[in-house]
Amino acid sequence: MGGNPWGPAPGLVYASFWRRFLGYLLDWLLLSVVPSLVVFLTLAGHAFSTWLNELAKTPKGAAAPALSLPSRYYLTAAVVSALIGILYWGLVVAAWGRTIGQAAVGVRVVRQEDPTKPLPLERALTRAAVWWGPAILGLVAALNFVGGLIWLISLLWVAWDPRKQGLHDKLGRALAVRVAPATVPFGAPPPGYAPPPPPPWGS
Repeated sequence: MGGNPWGPAPGLVYASFWRRFLGYLLDWLLLSVVPSLVVFLTLAGHAFSTWLNELAKTPKGAAAPALSLPSRYYLTAAVVSALIGILYWGLVVAAWGRTIGQAAVGVRVVRQEDPTKPLPLERALTRAAVWWGPAILGLVAALNFVGGLIWLISLLWVAWDPRKQGLHDKLGRALAVRVAPATVPFGAPPPGYAPPPPPPWGS
């Protein structure tokens, strides 16, 4: 399978960076915005309501009062994010072979050694570490930036990897693929494909 730089098997091509980015964006809207709003309204609703009342009573030109959230809010938000990462990026990918965002853009996650099969659970959970790991690191304020950086590098790696694997894909020995367009037979480069220049030291 290493001899074809644009597809791992007949009828399949590697999912491009921008296609995967769109899928991740859809998943992020589903898994970050909605749960964060629920956690915020559940645990910080009273504090936010009190802050709004104080803000309404603040004289014009005076400094606005600070919003103080309960300490358990940050702990709960981190734990919920980690659980969502494990369940969604681990269990769902192992059971269904894709997330909702990936399904919307036509991407499926498969085994590196056999693209006809989905990832087993243990490899899907390992691959999902790029999502639940940074959430756990976020429990320590000093490590919050490190967790975000790991997540960003893992996803950006897809842009220059020859098999469009992120670091999380390599961790779980996975590939993200889609059905090849009918106009692109297996073994022929897709439209717009430009072969990389030869290395300066020769082949």
